[in-house]
Amino acid sequence: MTQPIIINHPEEDGAVAKSSAWKIALADFYTTLSCVFFVLWITSQIPEDAKTGVAEWFQGKDTQSLNFIKRTYGEVSVDDTAMIDGRADNQNDKTEQGADSDVAGVDMTEIYRKLKSMVREDAAQVLMDKDAEIIEIQFSSDFLFRSGSASLSEKARGGIAEVGEVLGTTPVFVHVFGYADNRRINSQRYPSNLHLSAHRAISVIGALTAGGVEHNRATLHAEGELNPIGDNETVAGRRMNRRVVAYVTKSSELPDAIEEAQ
Repeated sequence: MTQPIIINHPEEDGAVAKSSAWKIALADFYTTLSCVFFVLWITSQIPEDAKTGVAEWFQGKDTQSLNFIKRTYGEVSVDDTAMIDGRADNQNDKTEQGADSDVAGVDMTEIYRKLKSMVREDAAQVLMDKDAEIIEIQFSSDFLFRSGSASLSEKARGGIAEVGEVLGTTPVFVHVFGYADNRRINSQRYPSNLHLSAHRAISVIGALTAGGVEHNRATLHAEGELNPIGDNETVAGRRMNRRVVAYVTKSSELPDAIEEAQ
C-alpha cells in the first residue's frame, strides 16, 4: 500500500508572524502621533501672553523676588524662594538690601511726570501719593483685554512696554495687582475670576519686562473679585472693577499704604 507523502512547511508560521508584525508597528505609530497632536492641542489652549510671561520669567537673571498671589493662595517667603533657587538665606538678604539701597536716590516725581505725559487717559490713570513715594498706574482691563481673555492687544502690549522702558531705566520695584468683577467665569482656561485676574497680571508683567523692567523687581498679586472700587450691580461699576494696577515703589516690600488699600 502506498504511503501518503506529507510535506511540512515550517516556514509558514514565521511568515504568518511576519505578516502581522506591521500591525503592531502601525499601532505604535498611531499612538505616538495621537500623543503629539494632544500635546499640540494642549499648548494651543494656553494664552500667548501667559506663555510669553512664563518664558521671560525663566530667562530672568534671578528668581528671588517671587511673591506669588498674596492673600488667596498665600505668599512665598524669601526662605521658600531660596529653596527654589538654591541660594543661601544670607545671600538673598544681601541682594535685597542692595536692591533697596540702589533705589534710595530715585526721583519718583520725575518718573511720575514722564509717565503722566506719555500715558493716554483713556488707557490708564497715573497717580502719585502725597509723599511722592508711590506711583499708581491703573489700567482698564477693557482697554487691555477682550472680554474673558488675558491676551493683550498689540496696541496695549506696545504701550505697556513703553512704560516698562521708562521704569527700566531706574532701580524701582513694580507690584502688579490683577482684579475682576463679580460676574462668574468658568471657562476651560480660567476656572474662576481669580485665575483670570492672575493671568491678566502676568500679561502686564510680561509686557513691562519686555520693555526693560528687571524680572527680580516685579511682583505679582491676584485679587480676583476682592476689593472692588465700583458697584458690581451696574455696568459702569463692573467696568471699574475689571482692572490691573501697577504700583511703582522704592521698596521690594509692599508699603503699608498699599497693604491697607487692599
